[in-house]
Amino acid sequence: MDWIYVTDSLPEDDEMVIITRADDNWEFKWTYVGWYSHEGNVWIVANEVVHDVKAWMPFPKPAEQI
Repeated sequence: MDWIYVTDSLPEDDEMVIITRADDNWEFKWTYVGWYSHEGNVWIVANEVVHDVKAWMPFPKPAEQI
């Protein structure tokens, strides 16, 4: 699975995804679990609004029993 830049696309409303936040130079990066609210046009992590989200990706499918 590849990262999707927020300038290209946003996830479905309230869909839990993996996100990357970064400063403007991409020098400092953080990865979180969160979602995007189209109603408020905001990213939410741990019930708090966060900024500087640069990219997101859906969760991978769970592992299957062998």
